[in-house]
Amino acid sequence: TLLQVSEQMLLFPSIAETRFLATNSKLRDISVEGGLLSPSAAVMIGNAVKHLGFTLLEHICSKLTTTVLPHGNRVLGIAFRHLQSSSSLTLKKLLDPSSSTDRNSMKKLLHASILLRMKSVQMYSLIVQKVGSNATCVQNEALPKAIAFIVGNILEQMSSDNDRDDHVIEYQHLGTEGEKAELVVACFDALRTSLLVFGGFLSLQSRTLIDSIISTCLSKLIESNKKICNVSLVKAAILNLATC
Repeated sequence: TLLQVSEQMLLFPSIAETRFLATNSKLRDISVEGGLLSPSAAVMIGNAVKHLGFTLLEHICSKLTTTVLPHGNRVLGIAFRHLQSSSSLTLKKLLDPSSSTDRNSMKKLLHASILLRMKSVQMYSLIVQKVGSNATCVQNEALPKAIAFIVGNILEQMSSDNDRDDHVIEYQHLGTEGEKAELVVACFDALRTSLLVFGGFLSLQSRTLIDSIISTCLSKLIESNKKICNVSLVKAAILNLATC
């Protein structure tokens, strides 16, 4: 199905990078057996394929109706998996240690794209709107985890320069300042969507986490000299969430 195709496209960068790192350096420019691409070529187009996967999934979701309800857990699972896979290694290690056991994980860079991180957050918002507040989906364990990853992405971008290591900034957050601001706005919008769609059905843990990030970010607007805190769209997104 088209949903399966989009899932394969979204997984492509991770598979390509794993194959690249497992291949002898002298053989990386040779097409894999039974395939059309070399490991090097697959890595070069990996994120472009994932971006197209998000585009395809977005079109699929835009056509969904109430008939999506029986598949709500599946699409929520897709949203969570790609929020997780697009997050920084630091965040994955903190929130889901089992996902960072790959011995080559520190060598992987494709997940660091801020643009694709933003797409994964926007896709979560779209899926939440389509799935709605049915009880089965609200009880899905992927939901609080997804919210935790979204909050984590906000904290990473809003933290002061003194709290972060230059090496971590460079290799886990690859994007322009404008893209980072757009990521933060997308994250606040996603949390607002979660509150509006799920309302009182959200777990106490998720509600507490959202309240905490609102309080933290409102404080940072006053105290921080971080450039991203001075972006008008970021300020508006924080206030929109705070008044939700």
